[in-house]
Amino acid sequence: SIKSDLYSLGLVLYELFTGKAAFEAESALELLRMQTQTTPTSPSSLVDGLDPAVERVILQCLEKEPGERPRSALAVSAALPGGDPLAAALAAVSGRLGRPLSECSLGIVGVGNCGSRTERVARALGMEVVPPGTMYDECGH
Repeated sequence: SIKSDLYSLGLVLYELFTGKAAFEAESALELLRMQTQTTPTSPSSLVDGLDPAVERVILQCLEKEPGERPRSALAVSAALPGGDPLAAALAAVSGRLGRPLSECSLGIVGVGNCGSRTERVARALGMEVVPPGTMYDECGH
């Protein structure tokens, strides 16, 4: 499920930021017990100066109750410092084009089964939705 994926993301983020696994056990059964009954060591106690927002996101992903975890990976990204993924993507495209996006409208491609959602977001941003496999701006770049 999405919630179990977010838990896994929390485990990856924990190890990425601390250099240690959130739970270390000698057996799979012990690991399962730890994951269901204990809380990992606070990341900030392992890493001096860790941004509190990063720690909050990691620990929220590792909540025991799935309903207490973030709603989506996008919510995780948005909660991290500098976490505006749309702005980052648009900046990357702008850099690739070598000019601000305001000079042209950008085409965007739907992904998998999310096409209708992607299309709504793209249209709300003034983008043109183009066929799969295509990415262009109306200026021909």
